Amino acid sequence: MKYSDVFKEMIELHSVYTDMLWFARTNETTLSTIELARKNYDRIESQFPELVDKLRNDDSNFEHGFNSGVVAAIRYMLDLKETDLENARQNFPDLDS
Repeated sequence: MKYSDVFKEMIELHSVYTDMLWFARTNETTLSTIELARKNYDRIESQFPELVDKLRNDDSNFEHGFNSGVVAAIRYMLDLKETDLENARQNFPDLDS
């Protein structure tokens, strides 16, 4: 696999798992008052039904922690590519969304 293909795959996974973090953090008030939030929530539910089910059925919070770890690790790797080791370490774990 080419170096560029590795980063393309990382960016695709980043998109999936940032969606899952957003999904987990979204509350009913937001969904009932912001139409775009409801549309995004519904899109994530239909696009990633297995990940949503895992998240909803997890009493231990493992899935949310796993999703957060994936996002943090990918952002670290992308920071290394775009900046340098010092900046990547300083920003880790970057979970802002």
